[in-house]
Amino acid sequence: MPIYEYVCLDCGEKFDALRSMAQADAPIGCRACEGEHTSRTISVFAAVSEGRVVAGSNGEALFVAPQSGEIVGNLELPGRVHLPPVVAGGTLYFLADNAKLIAFR
Repeated sequence: MPIYEYVCLDCGEKFDALRSMAQADAPIGCRACEGEHTSRTISVFAAVSEGRVVAGSNGEALFVAPQSGEIVGNLELPGRVHLPPVVAGGTLYFLADNAKLIAFR
């Protein structure tokens, strides 16, 4: 099950949700103001590491089991990340929006 990113057109809050493809464009409430005036945005954040799919936005990486789509872990990042991560030599690299390079093993 993919993670989609949304923006609230009322308050500007950006958030993501784990939803089926059939629900991708269905109405979803804003987590900040609870308004229903939201829109799906384009996401470019995904990688595969140790058999798990890594995906996320808004300062958090989510580890999702590829077979079930279940979230099996999460990782708080020091800032928002909108570029895809890179996996090299057993290390997962993120380039944060504030230009900081973040590496996890």
